[in-house]
Amino acid sequence: MPMRGYRSRGSSSRRRSGSTKGYYSKNTSNKPTYRTVSSNFKNKITSYQTLYRQTQGSKSGGATPSNLNTLAKWVEKGAVIQTVSNSQLKRWSKTSKTFNSPASAKYTLTRKFGKTPIKAVCPGKGNNWIVATSQTWKGKTFRFPH
Repeated sequence: MPMRGYRSRGSSSRRRSGSTKGYYSKNTSNKPTYRTVSSNFKNKITSYQTLYRQTQGSKSGGATPSNLNTLAKWVEKGAVIQTVSNSQLKRWSKTSKTFNSPASAKYTLTRKFGKTPIKAVCPGKGNNWIVATSQTWKGKTFRFPH
């Protein structure tokens, strides 16, 4: 018979501690759902298809193999690959200049959309730019406006 005021060191003391970590955790918000896993797979597949299309056809212009490998590493980290035309860059920068370097294209994109979503820029085929984008500060997938 336990003494009065004495609490045994059983499972009740572990539950009472207020900690929600470990075995007694009932929080399921950290568990990924099939929808989020499916969405992540779809984004990665679409990004790799975009990179694959850059390697097809004529090799003049476009991304170099080292640029494609760099973008593939960003995809592994969760970035989404998107293409942007030179005319879109001109519209967003509100100038009529032609963008000749990835640095100037990235500068324009980061000024317009912020540094958080724009991760890497490299030249693509057909006067386009390939851009690796990550999630916004709100956690949503970043998409360029049309």
